[in-house]
Amino acid sequence: VLVIPDASADPRFENNPLVTGGPGIRFYAGVPLRFAGELTVGTLCVLDTRPRQVSETELAHLRDLARIVEREMLHRSLAIDSGGAVQQAEQGA
Repeated sequence: VLVIPDASADPRFENNPLVTGGPGIRFYAGVPLRFAGELTVGTLCVLDTRPRQVSETELAHLRDLARIVEREMLHRSLAIDSGGAVQQAEQGA
């Protein structure tokens, strides 16, 4: 998990246009999303326009949510690989 309590005070991000201009990001916390545990395909993140701290419990919740997203990506992939069941189900809805 990458946590940046105040992006404007972090040398890695202080000059980023998303920090210096709109939307004025200050807080960032992100968990990598891995497909089938191997390939990183993105990040589940939370942002705020105010600096903040997060508790270990909140970080655990963010990690749990990321694992749920990973499982959903895997289920969709398996359904598509087995004949497009997800596409068929979405079209029927």
